[in-house]
This record gives sequence, structure tokens and C-alpha cells, in this order.
Amino acid sequence: MTLPLAAIDFYNVVLFIHILSAVAAWGVTFTYPIFVRMARARGVADVTYFIHVAARLGVAVIFPASLLLLASGITLVIDGPWEFGGDEQKWIDVSMTLLVVLIVLGPLFFVPQEKKILSITEGGGGAVAGDLEAKLDRYLLVGRINSLIVLVVLFLMVTKPF
Repeated sequence: MTLPLAAIDFYNVVLFIHILSAVAAWGVTFTYPIFVRMARARGVADVTYFIHVAARLGVAVIFPASLLLLASGITLVIDGPWEFGGDEQKWIDVSMTLLVVLIVLGPLFFVPQEKKILSITEGGGGAVAGDLEAKLDRYLLVGRINSLIVLVVLFLMVTKPF
């Protein structure tokens, strides 16, 4: 079955951008616990490398894609059959609020935490232990909460329960 070219309208293009930006912004973050576990097992140099990669992804991919996600979501509400603050579409307001929480977690938590981790790993040598372990654990905990919020928003977008 082919999609008629006439069915590809502004709304569908924005919907595509919305879904693509969600994948770009949050998809990779689900792998972070695996990479941290591997880096911890290999030592401080690998932890340092991973944090540099995560920080770069945050600035170059995650943050811009999350802003595009928010902008495209707002556009979908304005251009589509949806409304902000509607009694039958509270899932939109909840999703948008959670998305803003996700966006601000980057600069308010992840960036400072990455800097703290790097100050430890680049400031000294040796095994990953003590303060570094605590900071990595906190980084992972908030990362898991972040992933849970992403899953809640995804559930709300798909099911539109309220």
C-alpha cells in the first residue's frame, strides 16, 4: 500500500519531525547504564571517555533535538485537532510539562554532574572508587528517572488516556 502524495501534508511532516526528534533526543540515553557499567569495569580512562561522549551528545544532539521535540509538539497542537488545557486532552498538558522537566534536567543536573565526574577522573588517577562511584550512581539514578519520564510521555502520546 502506498501513501498518496496528497496525504503528506504539513501536519504529517511535523509529526514525522516530532517522532524523529524524540528518537534522536532520548533514544541513546537508554544505553547509558550499559556503557557506564562497561566503563566502570575497564577503569577511570573509560569512565572519562564515556562522560566526554555523553556530554558532547547532550550539547550537540539531545538538547537541540529536545527543543525541536517541544516546538514540533506545540505546532501539532496548534495545527491539529488538539488543544492545550482541554478537559478531554489533559495528556497533552501532562506530556508537555514532563518534556520541559526533561529538557531542564540537562543543564540543571546532567551538565554539572558530568563536570563533577570529569573533575574527579581527570584530576587524579587510579581505580574508580569512593566519591566517583557515588557521583556515577547519582548520574545513573537520575538517568533512569529521566528514562522513566520518557516512557511515561511515550505512553501518554500513544494511548491519550485522559
